[in-house]
Amino acid sequence: SWDYWAVKINASGTKVWDKRFGGSNADYCESVVATSDGGYLLAGYSASGAEGDKSEATRGGNDYWAVKIDADGNK
Repeated sequence: SWDYWAVKINASGTKVWDKRFGGSNADYCESVVATSDGGYLLAGYSASGAEGDKSEATRGGNDYWAVKIDADGNK
C-alpha cells in the first residue's frame, strides 16, 4: 500500500529521520505545512480504514486525511 512518507533533512542534506503514516490501503500526502511549534501538518487523502495510523474508518472511497506531527516526526 501507499503511505504518507515524511523525511526530515538537516542544512547539510543529511537525513535526520523518516516516518510513514497510513493504513493498509492507499494514502496520498498532497501537502506539508510547517507549524509554529516546530512540527508539520501533513494533508492529503486516504482509502484506508481505522487501522495502522488512522483512528477513523473511511466513509467510502478516498477521504481527506490530515496528520499533525511534532519536530521529531511523532504523530
